[in-house]
Amino acid sequence: MNNVTEISKRPNYIDDRSEMYHYELDTLMGKIDDKKCLVTLLERKTRESYATITKRGSKYIYQALKKYGW
Repeated sequence: MNNVTEISKRPNYIDDRSEMYHYELDTLMGKIDDKKCLVTLLERKTRESYATITKRGSKYIYQALKKYGW
């Protein structure tokens, strides 16, 4: 991914949630033989979240995020 900043290095204005459109993305993987994962996307100011269960793999995560206009 391009333009990604580590959480520990993000600017204070993002950390204090004073602006919209700053997101956090996380994935939770199942067992090795399980082909599903949980993807969460959180907008920091509004704390609006999205979750999508999809097949494991970056291709499928990308497709799931496209549903939300990413």
